[in-house]
Amino acid sequence: MKQTKKYLALLLALAMLLSLAGCHTERPAATKPASDTTEPATAAAETKPDETQAQPDAAETASPDAAYQAGVYEGIANGMGGELHLFATFDSEGLTQIEIGEHAETPLLSDLALSRIPADIVAFQSLDVDTVSGSTITSNAVLSAVSDTIAQAGGDVGAWKSAPVPAVQAQADETVKVDVLVIGGGLSGMSAAFETASAGLNTLLIEKLEAWGGSSARSGGAVCYATEEGDDAGYFSADDFYQWFRVMGHEQINDALVRRIADESGETVRWMRDTIGYNPPYEMTETFIDGTVARLTNPGSPTEYISGCGGGMMQIFYNTLSQTEHLSMMNRTTATELITDESGAVAGALATRADGSILTIEANAVVLATGGWAGSETYMEQWAPGMKKAYNMAGVGCDGDGIALAESVGADITFDTPAFAGGVYAPIAATPANFLLVDGDGNRFTAEDQRACFIMADMMRNSSGVFYAVFDESQAEGLAPEGSAAIRADSIEELAGQIGAEPAALQATVDRYNELAGKEDADFGKAAELMTGIGEGPYYAVNIMTYILTAYAGPNITKDCQVLSKDGSVIPGLYGIGELIATNIYGYDDGGHGATLQYCMSTGRFAAEHIIASMR
Repeated sequence: MKQTKKYLALLLALAMLLSLAGCHTERPAATKPASDTTEPATAAAETKPDETQAQPDAAETASPDAAYQAGVYEGIANGMGGELHLFATFDSEGLTQIEIGEHAETPLLSDLALSRIPADIVAFQSLDVDTVSGSTITSNAVLSAVSDTIAQAGGDVGAWKSAPVPAVQAQADETVKVDVLVIGGGLSGMSAAFETASAGLNTLLIEKLEAWGGSSARSGGAVCYATEEGDDAGYFSADDFYQWFRVMGHEQINDALVRRIADESGETVRWMRDTIGYNPPYEMTETFIDGTVARLTNPGSPTEYISGCGGGMMQIFYNTLSQTEHLSMMNRTTATELITDESGAVAGALATRADGSILTIEANAVVLATGGWAGSETYMEQWAPGMKKAYNMAGVGCDGDGIALAESVGADITFDTPAFAGGVYAPIAATPANFLLVDGDGNRFTAEDQRACFIMADMMRNSSGVFYAVFDESQAEGLAPEGSAAIRADSIEELAGQIGAEPAALQATVDRYNELAGKEDADFGKAAELMTGIGEGPYYAVNIMTYILTAYAGPNITKDCQVLSKDGSVIPGLYGIGELIATNIYGYDDGGHGATLQYCMSTGRFAAEHIIASMR
């Protein structure tokens, strides 16, 4: 659609308004687990270049082109945060060093792309090295900038791109035993793993992507929390926080869990500051949609969210975890199956490493912290066929694998309370809803004056996946200003042709809408004063662009984050936290505004607290 380019910049900006939760998924690679299976390594056991690919001998490191002009060359490419600069040193035989210069890439998410990729390029004298899953844009920027320096030095970039890289050396299959396995290296997973390890439980944290931090690293880093009476920056009570969750969730929430999150939110922020070491410098207030004036601690500004600040937050969490005893961390390690014992309790998981070797992890407790499902084609088809054509801005790796793991052991999955942190965008977004909303087949399917979350719910179940606002000339000034992307036609038949609908279907929809003009909307319940009908032509249609920031559906849990089975009983040994269980918290809507990072930390801590108590 022509409108897509016009909307894209705004959609990307909208993506940064929500603080999202941690995700886990995609693309495993070789990692070296702790050799002592009863006492996991103290520091993070993440992949280094020499663990990813076999190191070549001297003959194998010969450059693809031996005619270089020795010197230092600057390469520049566009990364996630803007221009990325690097400096490459060549001698007459090849590339000897790459130094990263000025850039604005997201902390933690970009770290391995800025370190491992340059090291691999120099080691293998090749541009055909693996990118970092979870940091693809930064990875490609590094490759592009290095390509530029090769050309400047007189090298053959094409030869570098095809230069062979040694194959990964496969590890032997292995079994490890731990007290606690946490699956997913975002905020909730890190919070749980830190707490259990700090209590002396041998804990293993695995992450499917190479980059750590999940969606939280892409967030604004702000955290909402309840304050004490007399607080100088403003009083925001736990009850206010709880009531706001009820409003946003339209009361379709896990009441006991949400109450606990609100009640303990202040303590969670104190833990974040004093124990983890993340202490944002600014305090801000924000008026929520229900009129509540909330309190947030914010890293970027005293008045607004600054996108990408969550990377700094997750860098601090990562650094703290990497120095924590009784904790091992393995990236590029994909959980594929839960292990159960004779009683049905979850007792570990099978995981696949990058080289294809199998890691069997025996554990007394398994915590799923795997994020949402917006990247899953299977779940999108099942639960939200109308969103298959939406602009998907969800975090990399949010593909619903934790939902599949939970389902495999009989978990009760909630998917009917929708589903998306996202919305609709078009020039009509801020105008009264006195237009007709139709799908790609020309049929009306919702009440146009509902809140966006309810319209999104109806859109997601509408398999058409294409949506238009239709109106007449009398509404054009407000709904289709000059220069807009509105489609104009002299007849309903012509308009139907332009939007791809059957003329008879669209005409029947318009006729029915006009029949209800000024009356009670017997079909969908729209307010009578907004049922203005469609008058004389010319007629207009505006494509309603849908976008997704994340998708909520997942296992139902207790207030201690124990996963529940379909009969309502607890599945022993299994816990769900973070974005994976967000339908327990948000129901029909999405909170954002720092509430997401709050519940990710809170649920991670709740699960850990219950695990610690159960093992004493």
